[in-house]
Parts: sequence; structure tokens; C-alpha cells
Amino acid sequence: MKKRITITDVAREAGVVPSTVSNVVNGSKNVTPETREAVLQAIAKLNYQPNPVARALISGRYRMIGVLTSALTSTYHNVVLASIEGSIAVSDYHLMIACSESYREPIHAIDLLLQRGAEAIICLAGYPKDERLLTLASRIPLVVINSLVPRLENRCLTVDDENGGYLAARHLIALGHERIAYMGARHYSGAVARQMGYQRALAERGLTVDPSLIISGEDNADSGYRLTGRLLNQGHRFTAIMAANDETAYGVMSRLHHARLRVPEDVSVVGYDDTPHSQYAIPPLTTVRQPISMLGEIAVKAVIAILSGQEPVLPVLPVELVERASTAAPNFHR
Repeated sequence: MKKRITITDVAREAGVVPSTVSNVVNGSKNVTPETREAVLQAIAKLNYQPNPVARALISGRYRMIGVLTSALTSTYHNVVLASIEGSIAVSDYHLMIACSESYREPIHAIDLLLQRGAEAIICLAGYPKDERLLTLASRIPLVVINSLVPRLENRCLTVDDENGGYLAARHLIALGHERIAYMGARHYSGAVARQMGYQRALAERGLTVDPSLIISGEDNADSGYRLTGRLLNQGHRFTAIMAANDETAYGVMSRLHHARLRVPEDVSVVGYDDTPHSQYAIPPLTTVRQPISMLGEIAVKAVIAILSGQEPVLPVLPVELVERASTAAPNFHR
């Protein structure tokens, strides 16, 4: 077995003591340029790889960024998590993920991240109550993705969700739809904003907002399937359904198919997010594209900036409508 190169081996090669090698590895300024260069050359020659666990035990810092997610099975969450992982991989930090679905309350997942040495936390949905986030933000660098928390706005990374909801509804109205159902979650500000955009588009065209066509659920296909069944069973009239995310839209289309209703000939469907699978749905899903992969990258840069004593500026990211084959003019003869 090949012998593991140690800090002592590097020190011997560079002609210094082990503590000097440690200072160079940890970025200490208390080393002369000549000595630093000698150590770096020795590290390169011996292909020395610092032991992160040992470094953490010595320094008391694990250089860990924790991520709280609420759904590891969600395509949207997986795309954001992949972006976070990729951004952390090229930094000097490591990634640790906790899923709130595994705990009675999300705060327990956050406690786990803190106990395991997280120096900053990125919250990707499934948050505890706002007051707990405020308390957490006073203790540790924190960035919240896709939800606007009162009094924590400068730590929230959001997209223009109200405009997204408006674009989706306006698209359906322009096709001639007037009875448009809306379904989505209401437990975070992004979903609320999408519904507000939907209502604004209807009001702008002088259309009545029918409360019976606005139904709340979860952000998944099962919820879309069940809620669509409820609309059908209760005999509500509608020619289009606007879902607050693509996962819900997939469930909507499945339930319509089982009811022998065609998309878009009988019912048009619009999603939200433009997750990778939306273009492969049958028919391909019209949706509102948000820059999902950018969310993780920006969030990681923001928490690292906070850890460095800087104040990041988190933008409101734009959205755009992507028209595909799941929407068409209404069929008033069905």
C-alpha cells in the first residue's frame, strides 16, 4: 500500500517545521514569500492532500455549508441542489444536506446542520416559521431561496413570481380562455405571488376571479392529480388549468387523460419552472421558465460573501413564458 504523505513529509522536503506547512495550507500571512514558495513546491512534488477532518479538528472549523431542502424527490429541488453542489465543489467549502421531510419540524433538520458544523445555511423551501429564521440569521450566515421572509429581505433570493403568474394567465386569456382554474401551494411567498399575477391578468381583462376555481394543494404531481379530480367531480366549468409548478401540471395532465379529456384540445394546461422534464411531457408543457440553475450558484456565492464579511446584493431574477403544445384556443363545443 502506498504510504500517505503527511505534513511532516512536506516539512522535511521544504526544510521547515510542520507548523509552517500548516500556516501555508491554512492561508496564514505569517510566512515569508520565499518560505511559502518552498512549501508549495514541496506540496506539488509530493502530491500532498491535506486531511480535511484533521484540519477541522485543529481549527474548530469544518468549512461546511448546510442546505435545508423539503423534497429530495422534486425535480426543481434536484436542479437547484445540483447547482449548489457544483458551486461549492469549486470553493474551499463542503456541502451537507438535510431534508425536512425526515423530521417532524424543519427546525430539527436545521439543528442537525448546526450540530454537524455548518458555518452557513441555504434554505431551499420547507422553512420553519419566519421568527425562527430571523433568530437563525442572527447567529449564522443564511440565504433563503424562492421565498421572501419579512425583515429578512436582504437574505432572500427570489424570482419575479408575480410577473410569472401574470404571463401564464395572460397567455391563456389571449388564446380566448375565460374560465381558468389555478392550483398551487400557499405556504411560501413565491406561490402566493404567482396567484396574485394570475388574478391581476384576469382583472386586467375584466374577467371575474371565481374563488371556486382557485384551489390550494402541494407542489407535486399527486396533488395536481387529486385537485383536478376534485374540479371534475364537483362539475366546475373551466377550459384551462394554470399550475403553480411543473410537477403539479404533470398530475393535472394525467388526471385529465384518465377522464378522457385531451390536452390542449379540451383543456389547456400551463406549468411553472420549466424543469428539464417539461419539454418531454405529452404534449410538451407550456410553462414559465425561471433560471433554476442560477439560484444555487448565486446563493452559494452570497453565503460565502457573508462568511467573508461582505454584504451580498441578491437580485430578483427574471422569468419568461415558454410556449409549447399544451395550450391552444378553447374548445367551446365539448
